[in-house]
Amino acid sequence: MFRPPVISVEIIVKLIEGSAKTIEETDVKIGRREVDVASRFVDLSFLKKKSFTDCLHIAAAIVSGCDVIVSWNFAHIVNHKTMMGVKAVTALEGYDDLLIYTPLTLIGGEEDDTP
Repeated sequence: MFRPPVISVEIIVKLIEGSAKTIEETDVKIGRREVDVASRFVDLSFLKKKSFTDCLHIAAAIVSGCDVIVSWNFAHIVNHKTMMGVKAVTALEGYDDLLIYTPLTLIGGEEDDTP
């Protein structure tokens, strides 16, 4: 079943500021569950408190039931430590796993000619 894209508050701010292109979106609210899940990333030392906005971005995707986050944020989102954190937090909190990709990875990128 096709689900419409979901967009984070962070992206909505970029849309308002004009630093992101217009896209279709599904509204995502940040509530107690999202804050609690985001806090687990800090509590378990997968991300630091100064990156709590990124934690909320990931938590909103988890709680909303998204399948994938697509991001260029290598520092806090698209990296092995955060991916392992997502697996740990979703397992501990009873949510479905969430995949994390760069846009290039999601669309297939350039093929490697290595045999």
